Amino acid sequence: MTDTLVDVGTAKSFAFRDLDAQADDMIQFALEAATTEIEGRIAPRRIIAADYDEWYDGEKTVGRYGHELYLDQWPLISVTSVAEGGTALSVGKGYSQTLQVLMNPGRGILTRRQAGGDLVVAGALSIAGFPGKRGWTRDAQNIRVAYRAGFEFDAVPKELQEACAELGSLIFKAGPRTGQTDRSRQRGKTTFIGMLPDRTLMVIERYAAHGRPRMFAAAA
Repeated sequence: MTDTLVDVGTAKSFAFRDLDAQADDMIQFALEAATTEIEGRIAPRRIIAADYDEWYDGEKTVGRYGHELYLDQWPLISVTSVAEGGTALSVGKGYSQTLQVLMNPGRGILTRRQAGGDLVVAGALSIAGFPGKRGWTRDAQNIRVAYRAGFEFDAVPKELQEACAELGSLIFKAGPRTGQTDRSRQRGKTTFIGMLPDRTLMVIERYAAHGRPRMFAAAA
């Protein structure tokens, strides 16, 4: 069974009222399709919690000293490891003299710092006119992060559950007419998401990964 943003029972209370249990399999299929469309809309972000192993570009980090790395997936549940240029870094939450990377779980940000200081000291290196201070090393595909992020199934925000149920209802009602719906401008795929009310689309867009550096899956 594919992960969905909302279970059949809850979806029925939102948008599938007056249907008997015989329709459950069809509703499940519609919710899976709705989840796929929603996550396609907000890609590369995904909502359901999963484990990731990704490479990021240090040259695309942001902040005054290039010290903030935005992960594609958030909120962060845990970070297993962070390596920069092949060197493992200590990572955690809260202030500590020993941490080299600070987690901002809610926003999915990893902040590079020096153990015992605010930022890594790099001798004569100068960035943005501040000698001796830098964040992440400015290079391509030099940061590897293994982490778990997203919402565990029982913690998916209610507004997203309702959006998934609403979209699933459209897909369910279309039945065999699925191929006659409007088509996505981007890839020519059949989609129902454009048929949702603006208020529902606004909810979905709030979870999009706008402007975040893209990732590449790390080699096994």
